[in-house]
Amino acid sequence: MILHVVYPNTSAASQPRYSKSSSKDEEPSGKTGSKLLGRSSNTILEKTKADFNASGKSAPDRVAQIRLQPDDIPREHLPAKKPGEVGHHETAQDRQNAWNDVVAKFKLLILSSFDLRVRQYEEDIKERGSQRSLPGWNFCTFFLLKEGLSMGLESVGLLDDALLGYDELSVELDSVLRDEANAMNAFLDETPELSDLLTASKTNGKVTSIWNSSDKPIDPRRKDYRALILNNNISVFDFKCYIFSRQIILLHRMGILHASEVEKMQSDKTKAAQQNERNEDLACLAELCQRAASFITSDSRALRADLLHAAQSNSLEDAEKTIDEIACSWTYAVAGQILDETVTNSFTAALKQSNKVLKPLPSPNKQKSGHSHRTSTAVGTSALRPPYEQVPEDAQVTFDRLKQGGRASPTTTAGEASGYEFEELAARRADLILLQRRTLEKLGQMCDWFAGIAALRKGITTSKEDMKDIDLDRSEEEDTSETIEDEGRKPVEIGPGVCLEDLRESLQSKRHFTKAYETLTSLALNHYFAATRPNAIEELFADLAIINFGNGDMVGAAGFFARITPLYAERQWYLIEESLLKLHAQCLKTLHRRDDYIQILLRILENSVNRQRSSLASTRNNHKAMVDAQRRPPSVLDTDGLIEELSLAAKDLPYELTVPMFALFDKVVVEPYIHHFDDKDGFSISIKFRHLLPENITFDTAKLQMSNYGEAQRQEIVLTAKNVEVKRGTCSVVASTNVGFQLFLR
Repeated sequence: MILHVVYPNTSAASQPRYSKSSSKDEEPSGKTGSKLLGRSSNTILEKTKADFNASGKSAPDRVAQIRLQPDDIPREHLPAKKPGEVGHHETAQDRQNAWNDVVAKFKLLILSSFDLRVRQYEEDIKERGSQRSLPGWNFCTFFLLKEGLSMGLESVGLLDDALLGYDELSVELDSVLRDEANAMNAFLDETPELSDLLTASKTNGKVTSIWNSSDKPIDPRRKDYRALILNNNISVFDFKCYIFSRQIILLHRMGILHASEVEKMQSDKTKAAQQNERNEDLACLAELCQRAASFITSDSRALRADLLHAAQSNSLEDAEKTIDEIACSWTYAVAGQILDETVTNSFTAALKQSNKVLKPLPSPNKQKSGHSHRTSTAVGTSALRPPYEQVPEDAQVTFDRLKQGGRASPTTTAGEASGYEFEELAARRADLILLQRRTLEKLGQMCDWFAGIAALRKGITTSKEDMKDIDLDRSEEEDTSETIEDEGRKPVEIGPGVCLEDLRESLQSKRHFTKAYETLTSLALNHYFAATRPNAIEELFADLAIINFGNGDMVGAAGFFARITPLYAERQWYLIEESLLKLHAQCLKTLHRRDDYIQILLRILENSVNRQRSSLASTRNNHKAMVDAQRRPPSVLDTDGLIEELSLAAKDLPYELTVPMFALFDKVVVEPYIHHFDDKDGFSISIKFRHLLPENITFDTAKLQMSNYGEAQRQEIVLTAKNVEVKRGTCSVVASTNVGFQLFLR
């Protein structure tokens, strides 16, 4: 493109843009007009167009003219005005039209040149793709060719098309990997960096962190990936990391404004620019989190395969545990990187507004698992305790808010994220946080540490010894102090493959592990609250309840147990419900809440009876169901001793507690016939029922009340039986009275 800049007070400035025989709209090429004696009436602009523009109607116009004003030029560079020369006068509208013409031609020529380059790329890509089945075809060369097209699209702001190109390359890479012949020839068997890390871990016993905030695990600048690809000197793991790093850049740019765009908006003070400055596309960031979760799952397999090959090539024995530790460190680091890169001002503001009960916690990657930011829940002050502990005794506020769906709208202020995009991003970020928690949990299992529901399933907190006798006259502080295990503070030897500093701090002891697990759970809970994911919230509340119980916070644990156990009962998750009920009973017994403690014991016994009743019913109706019942694992709940515990706890109750008989016994039948005594007044009635609990029960007195039915005057007779012993199976109890007149059973 040729840009003709006209200075004032020059011969060119005295000429109009176009001659009188043509108009501006026609934009003549300068080929019209008289050419007598070598002279022409065309202007300089028309002559330039005639000399440099290509002929043809479809040829673009490559010449434009800008006329500077005297005020636009420094006085020392302004040409002197010739005497008697009158310059051509242009209006402000003419100058504006000239600048618009320059900008339009720039756009047209840039796009036409770019379109020509894209067509050339597409032709080359099509040609190389058609040669895929030929010998010597190389995917790395094809990748660089197709990536050049994606980079070109990115340079002109076509981010969606560029992202699609990288998606296609990712799919084609997976297709090449399925073809073992090409895969073996095109990629390295192992990554040198990972091989050195594994060797150092097995040799030195401890390695420094290679993934931190300054050295991100997924970064296109981490290595010269394009040079490695060009030289066919790259592993599958590095190849996938590079593709995903480019996808991160595109999605991040689509979600958060590019630096050049921000600078432009800061210089533009118009109202529209100020409005756009606050807009952020959280849907793209949510997609980034979703892609990251899928990428971590798939590429971790490539990482393990890479490390296994390195262990074999270096003759490293017993490297499986170290490989698992390195893979967990990488997973934790990548998830933390994505969490840090998807935090925006609008999302943070909306998250703070939506969480009115649970205040947002800082990122565990910034907080180093929260070890120095809180104290033990058993001895710390309320100001230092996590937000979920600062709730009423029955956690009514938290769960009523969850039940009613009463969440503050995150769209109340202008410029903040839309409700759907905000909820989607919050949910995807919470999934990554839980991925970090599962990674921490896996490393903890190597040390035989469990937390939350996992500890419950392993039976660590549900052993029979936990239901030991507790003196109800003792203080709560004495009971709480015994629940904290001193051995949990003992440091352990951390595996050499844990090469991330945050994880090493979290694995110093069981106490640090529990705190890190608790911090991640609270952070995920805040996000799920904002995203209105009730099922995930309930599961996390169960984890927090068990953590509180393990830390000795019986008040907070009892409040959570009281609300979450009915939710598991509604979904018929009986095994988890029964285990939670047992922990709830221990909390209530420690807190000396005798009435609630008795109700929970009755509920435990009733659940045990219902499970056995349904199991017996299924075995009678279906042979297949009988086989399934025999294979069904037994209940994790041991009810031995609960009857005696219930009797002792209810002995001093100031009121009578009524429980339906069918709640604790099965097939309760009262015989319709009475038996008169031969040698004395009175009669007796037999009651048959089935006792399903394994423990025998001895009643001091069993009473049966009979009353007339359908008459105006009500009469009652009470039949009694002394010292009744009920054993497992079908039982019969005979109750008698010395009353001799006839009544009808009601």
